[in-house]
Amino acid sequence: MSLPQDHLPVPADYQPLRAKDIGARTDSAATTGTVAAPSVVGSTAMPGATLQVKPDVIPGCDPLAKIAAKIHWQVTDAAITRVTLEISEDPHSVRKLFAQGGANGEATTGNWVAQGMQFHLLDAATGKELATHVVIHHPCR
Repeated sequence: MSLPQDHLPVPADYQPLRAKDIGARTDSAATTGTVAAPSVVGSTAMPGATLQVKPDVIPGCDPLAKIAAKIHWQVTDAAITRVTLEISEDPHSVRKLFAQGGANGEATTGNWVAQGMQFHLLDAATGKELATHVVIHHPCR
């Protein structure tokens, strides 16, 4: 699975991830093509932060299917005025900047969102993670 290579403008005050926050992909999917179950399912968020991904489940019987999704975020803490939205293929892969904006916003992906993909909402000023959402797939019944 590959992520978009779009180059988005980055604000002058953007702080890149620290080395301890990212790492080389070492899971079995890197060599076998299998998809490991995500360590976190659905959304987790700090109080005052909301991150929604719609749809948030890969539909159908193919766990390797890809979808387009709409991402919406809202942060009610008045001290947080700018956020960044980063994406990663799984908990062990390098994050990439996907979108940035104000405390409330939305973005739409291309047809590349897959099972296990993670969206990370961060305070652009501090780099603090405010919310995370993991896309899942329900097996056919």
